[in-house]
Amino acid sequence: MKILSNAAMNAHSIETVATIVNQVCAESATSEEIAAQYAVQACLSNDDDVTGDLVEVHLEFLAEAGADFEFREAKKLALAWEV
Repeated sequence: MKILSNAAMNAHSIETVATIVNQVCAESATSEEIAAQYAVQACLSNDDDVTGDLVEVHLEFLAEAGADFEFREAKKLALAWEV
């Protein structure tokens, strides 16, 4: 899995990931890319496949925690992620 944000990868709470998504530097990654990374990481950490339904669930949790990103783009990126 390609890591775009070590901070998001090592965050201890979804609220921290939401803050990282909202403050991400556009030069390194977009908010949608960081949200996608989170969704893929969440699926894999539960030993689940990266599927549309699971990606949506994890992105919804992230949005509910306050992350601001374009949902459809983040989902598209997560489903295209090479794991």
